[in-house]
Amino acid sequence: MKKLKKSRRNLNESIQIVSPPINLAYNKYFPAKFELTINYILAAIAVAMGLIFLFKAKTINGYFCFPLDDSWIHLTFARNLVDYGSFSYYKNQLVTSGSTSPLYTFILAALYSFSKNEFIISYVIGISSFALSVFFMFKLAKLHFVSAIWLAFLTSLLLALQSDLNLIAVSGMETTMFIALIIISLYNYQKKSFKALGICLGLLLWCRPDGLILWVAILGDYFIGTLSAKSKKDSPFFLKTLIVPFSIAGGMAILYFLFNVFLSGSIMPNTFASKIATYGDSSRIDFLKNHVMGLFTAPEFVLYFIPFLISVVIIIKEIIQKKYFEYSVYLIFLAGLIFVYWLILPFSSSYGRYLMPLIPFYIIMAVHGVKSFYEFLLNKLKSDSLANFILAGYFIASIIISIIYLAEWSDIYSHSCKYYNDRHVAAGKWIFKNTPPDAVVATHDIGAIEYYGKRKLLDMVGLVSPEIIDKMKIGFITYLNNYLIEKKPDYIVTLKNWFEIVNDNPVYSPVREPEILEIYKFKPNKTHILSGEASAYIGQAIQYMNLNDNARGEKAFLLALAADPASSKTNFILAYFYISEGFKSKGEEFLSKALSIFPEYADANFLMGRVQYEKKNYASAKEYINKCLQIDPAHKDALELLEILKKQN
Repeated sequence: MKKLKKSRRNLNESIQIVSPPINLAYNKYFPAKFELTINYILAAIAVAMGLIFLFKAKTINGYFCFPLDDSWIHLTFARNLVDYGSFSYYKNQLVTSGSTSPLYTFILAALYSFSKNEFIISYVIGISSFALSVFFMFKLAKLHFVSAIWLAFLTSLLLALQSDLNLIAVSGMETTMFIALIIISLYNYQKKSFKALGICLGLLLWCRPDGLILWVAILGDYFIGTLSAKSKKDSPFFLKTLIVPFSIAGGMAILYFLFNVFLSGSIMPNTFASKIATYGDSSRIDFLKNHVMGLFTAPEFVLYFIPFLISVVIIIKEIIQKKYFEYSVYLIFLAGLIFVYWLILPFSSSYGRYLMPLIPFYIIMAVHGVKSFYEFLLNKLKSDSLANFILAGYFIASIIISIIYLAEWSDIYSHSCKYYNDRHVAAGKWIFKNTPPDAVVATHDIGAIEYYGKRKLLDMVGLVSPEIIDKMKIGFITYLNNYLIEKKPDYIVTLKNWFEIVNDNPVYSPVREPEILEIYKFKPNKTHILSGEASAYIGQAIQYMNLNDNARGEKAFLLALAADPASSKTNFILAYFYISEGFKSKGEEFLSKALSIFPEYADANFLMGRVQYEKKNYASAKEYINKCLQIDPAHKDALELLEILKKQN
């Protein structure tokens, strides 16, 4: 024990040598007896920011909601766990490891036992987790900024005012809990509290599988510390100190893997494989350029990037010189998280939430970079006042920018909540009111639709239906059309930009503005998902038409038809193209094909009515226009043409 205490002193001494304290004794402004009070104030600021987001959205929209559909996935598992004692997605059926965060789901279930209000219990966890993140960020930063605790205060304050994290804290997701566990883990690591570290690392895995990256970062930091020691005697690191935390964490990891295997036959949750199948082939260059650099250079972080780079250079320099540096674990974690997502899943999800765990350490490294630059100025400038003025100006500007973007992101939050309430929540409630209890619903966004709809689901992207995952590659739409015919769901709910249904009309659509969500009564061999390849060719053709490149446009339209000849939409668009180009006979041929596939196609009936009108076949034209208006009584163009046709009699 004495040897271990001596090693800790050696580590602290090495840290002080590498990173000297700033020259001015600013700690007089933060007496030790007030530190806890200050930390509670910082946590209270984090809570207040979350409440501001919530009640601003409530004032604008008139209701509480979530800005992500995935929030209701956790809630559905939690509700079924309480109501049916089953980790399932429909009553005590669909038992599956479809929750990315079992820990978050279990905590939701515990709170659900006391309150059935899905918003209150989710907001409580998200906001309190963010407050905990801010609380422990101050404690962690205080370990580094020993002689300038006010820098720890600013680090924690900047985190509390961070707009992305304030939004995600009230999103109903596990992200802020994950971030809190990372910060607490690193705090215990820096404090050498190894039992607490082991528990936190285990909980981290149960919170999200990418928590394993922090395990590797800590092992990597230990390795660097060992290499930096001149001898084993001088090393502050001992292999035996790893045994305790990683034995505890390893035991919790075994339980986690067994939990997933028992539920779905895989050591990872279904969501892990589903996300990889959906986004794993995304551009890695775009990921680095738009997602990673987009985060680091976002307007709200404009003052952090250069100081962060300064810190990175200092850390790398110390590692090269074989000197242990206390910030190296943060850099390893940042680089590791980016690398793993780049390699396996080059996608950061909505609001960049997969990369949000980087933000606290981006901030603390940026503050360290500012501190280092300040010390440089003190050595170069004759006036301490000028250096202090620059330092104060930097932090005041950082706080002001954070506050400005808080207002902007709170508007984004309000708008996103309205988006999901108007589409997904409305669709779920419609299903509950308008379908029989034994109805089966197929959809790709399973959150709010299942939570409010309370119907058995066919998951079209494999989050709770793992048999889908292996098929989510080339030819997936063909497979999905056949899968739906085989399973015969009663209804299908899709966003048009995800899976566009053709050859059928929706029975309900909450809003007719982008993005359009539609509910169809499923009819085997009629209700048809447009081929993704055909949709891509149609998009290309439209681009060519906008450039007046009719030859390439025609070729792309024909390729779309070849990709999905069973699509009434593809035939209709090709007909419209030929008619617009003056090839009316050829256009009428494709129009007839579209109507033979889908006789209730309102736009196709209107266009055929117009063609017949131009051919002076007024009786036939009127017949098609009346059919169009039977399908869509508000069809403006058809109403106008009907008035013209009436005058022909």
